[in-house]
Amino acid sequence: MTDNAPGAARETLVVLDFSGTLSLGAVLFGREANLTAELKKASLWAAGLNHPDLFWNVVGSTWEKGSTTGAGYKQLLYESIRRRADGTTGDKALRATVSRFVDAYFEHSTIADEWTPLLRELAARPAAVTVIATDHYAEATAHICRQLDG
Repeated sequence: MTDNAPGAARETLVVLDFSGTLSLGAVLFGREANLTAELKKASLWAAGLNHPDLFWNVVGSTWEKGSTTGAGYKQLLYESIRRRADGTTGDKALRATVSRFVDAYFEHSTIADEWTPLLRELAARPAAVTVIATDHYAEATAHICRQLDG
């Protein structure tokens, strides 16, 4: 809350979006050519997630639970793929495959260096309240905090 009385300290609220603003890499990861390559690299393509549209359908089916609960991206993606799988990929292998893919996504989902000066300036201002908004899965909070600490 801002007190507008003369001489009162003023707070400034700054809200920054993570994916697409602070992290362009998160968006670029999802471009069709990149996504296809990452699905193949992680072996999700071979596990039946063999088209970007199919991937986005799976993500869409997990989005509400993933963005509003503590359930993580890895768990929800695993559960969704397991329901669709033909049974040829064992649970342990499928979990490892999903984990590789999600890890690659988060490796690409980093705060761009260009934001560092502004984020440092905001951190140095006691009256600045900075919020990083995201509708990502549960793992995103810890991921973003690690980047801000680093």
